[in-house]
This record gives sequence, C-alpha cells and structure tokens, in this order.
Amino acid sequence: MKGNVGEPITYTTQPTIDDYLNKGYKLVSSNFKDGDEIFKKTGNKFTVVLEHATVDVTPDNPGKPDESINPNDPDGPKWPENTGKDSLEKTGTQTIKYIGAGSDTPKEITDHTTFTRHYVVDKVTGKILNPNESWTPAEHTFKSYKTPVVKGYVANVKEAGGFESTPTDPNKTYTVTYKKIGKIIPVDKDDNPIPGAATPEYKNDPTKVLPNEPVPTVDGWKPTASNVTPQDPIKDTPVIYTKNETPVVPPDSPNPIPAPTPTPQPEPKKPETPKTPEKDKTPEPDVPEPDEPEPDEPDEPDVPTPRRHHKNKKHTPAPKPANNWSNNYAPHGQNGYYNNFGPHGQGTPGPNGGTIMPNGEVLDRNGNVVGYIDANGKIHYTLPQTGENQSEGVAAAALGGAVVAIGLVSLVGVKKRHTN
Repeated sequence: MKGNVGEPITYTTQPTIDDYLNKGYKLVSSNFKDGDEIFKKTGNKFTVVLEHATVDVTPDNPGKPDESINPNDPDGPKWPENTGKDSLEKTGTQTIKYIGAGSDTPKEITDHTTFTRHYVVDKVTGKILNPNESWTPAEHTFKSYKTPVVKGYVANVKEAGGFESTPTDPNKTYTVTYKKIGKIIPVDKDDNPIPGAATPEYKNDPTKVLPNEPVPTVDGWKPTASNVTPQDPIKDTPVIYTKNETPVVPPDSPNPIPAPTPTPQPEPKKPETPKTPEKDKTPEPDVPEPDEPEPDEPDEPDVPTPRRHHKNKKHTPAPKPANNWSNNYAPHGQNGYYNNFGPHGQGTPGPNGGTIMPNGEVLDRNGNVVGYIDANGKIHYTLPQTGENQSEGVAAAALGGAVVAIGLVSLVGVKKRHTN
C-alpha cells in the first residue's frame, strides 16, 4: 500500500479474512482496523493472523461423510467416513432369551450401555487430527441373572448374563433353554411300568435335579430303593418294585386259621384175598365106633367139637361203628367195611343185640360166645349146652327163646347126648 504521510488508508482486510474463513480458517488476530488507519512516517506495518479451524465431531454433532466440511466452500474438503454418528457412538446390548417352557417361559431380558468418542477434524484439510481417540467407557460389564425356576422343566444354565461389552464387541445374546424334566417311573422286574402307579417329576434346581428324590408309594408293591438321584434331569429314572406276597385274608376272618397238623396214623395191613369157599355143608357129627358093650353103661359116641366154642366166655361189647357198605357180614379174616361191620380189630353189632368179634366169634347180649362166622360171612350158632352148629336164621330163633323146638326139628336124625 502506498500513500502520503497523514493520508487515510483505504484498504480493508475483511474481504480477505472472510475468504479464509469460508475455506476453514479462523481469524486469530489483526492489528489493522479498517477505515481507521493512516499512513505514518514509521509504523505502517500491520499483521492479520489466521489459522486452520477445527471442529469436534461428536455423537451429538457428527460429520456428514461425503459432504463439504465448509458449507461456503463446496469444492473444499469433505467429511471423513468415520465421522458419522455410528462411528462416534455405539450401543452395547445384553439380551437373555428364554425358550422351551411353553406358556410358563420367562420373558426376555435386555440391557443396554453406550460407548462414545469424538474426533477433531481440520476444516481446511478435512483430516482427523486424533484418529486414535479412545471410546468412553472402554468396556462395560452387564448384570448376571439367575435362571428362573419353572416347575416341571430344567434349564441348560443356572444363570445368564454378565457379558463384558466393548465398542468392538458390544452385543451379546444368551439363550436359556428349558426342557421337560424327567420322572420317576415305578416298574416291575421285567421293566414294565406298573399300571396306576404315580410317576412324580423331579424337583429341579433348575439346572439339575435335587439329590435323594423319594420314590412314590405303590399299593401292593415294595421298591428296591427308598430314594434315587437321577443321572440325567431330562430322562426318566425307572425304579424296580417287587410285588408283595402277603397272603390274602378273607373279609370275615381277620386272622388266617392255620391248618391242623395231621396226626400220623399207622398204615393198616393189607387184607389177604380170601380163597373162594366151597358151598356150605351142614357139619355132620362124627359117630365113633362103639367099644365093647358094657352091661352097665354103654360108651358115649364122640361129639364133634364146634369151631371156636368157648363156653360162658365173657367179652366186653365193642362200640358200634358207623354204617358202611351193604347188609352182608364180612367173612372172618377179611378186613371189610360193611353195614354192620367195622375194620378188623373192632367189635360189630350183631343180630339180637349181640356182637360180632374181630376173631369171628358171635357173642350174645350178655357176652357169651354163641356162634362164629364162616369163610363166606355166614353166621353159625351153637345150640346151648350141645355145641350143635346152626345157621343164622335158626340160631337167631333159638337165641330168642321162642322157637327152640324149630331148631331141634331141623336137626332130626342127629343123635346127641346132652349133659346137664
């Protein structure tokens, strides 16, 4: 600038300053005052100081990538790529999702945090002056949550969360999965489920079942273990039961009556099969050969000895046994059960109030031997005092006392000498 001393200086600095300002500069200082300055003999030096302007790029005042930094300088520098809001602010998120428990599934939990940073951009050059600027905060640790207990289900983790979020790894999602819990299954020795038995679910912790789970009570069955600790919380645990062998007591008999102990009985001897008897023959008396006759007293002929005749022999009648097979008498020596006979060895009621003895003797009601039974089971009676053998019908009449004569008539022709 040229001029005479004392003349006003017409030059102004503002247009030049404005041009610089539009290009990203800023006015630092100037000792020149437009319109107030004059030329002086000395001291006509003026200084205007400008420098590059900068701008802080923050989440609240982000840059606009690909746009001019200085609006009045469209051809000037552009905003850098990483000056947008997404590069200056990041949100950290922790999400806990619950699945698998149906309508009882817990609700999702989401927590947030924010990381921020700022850049300083040279408005003249468009460069970031602090490219290594750190985030604030550098990291964030989220809260941990205990997994809610859902009855009947078991979760894969006991708690979730506690994520350490950073600007470079800001987000984390946890998934808690519920699965249907196992049951205690009462089974028989063949591994078949017992019908009607309770099948209680395990008591969950929630990631494991509690130890020593009690087994259910099953009527009529006894478990092999009173409690169990399942090895896998989502698998059923079979427990073997054995069926009780308690005897069934009838409703009207509270206490079972023990069966009586049988008394050992001697085994009876097997009777011999009797030989087929010949037809009855009326015994004929033996007539002895007469000796030389004596004048005074002739010899007495032999009298046949009746079978099993015991005069005036007394016996105690045996008790009357129960009636059995038929109306026939058993042959002597045969152990039979007939209407009027008991086993061999017992007395049996006989005709006219008498008794048939086991040895075949026939006793009257007074205990006197009056006859015998032959091999065919037929009764033969001995006439009183004579020892004469008679059939059952005739002897019975003789014993009755009313028809003794009939018995004697039947023996006509038999000579006997009676001794009173």
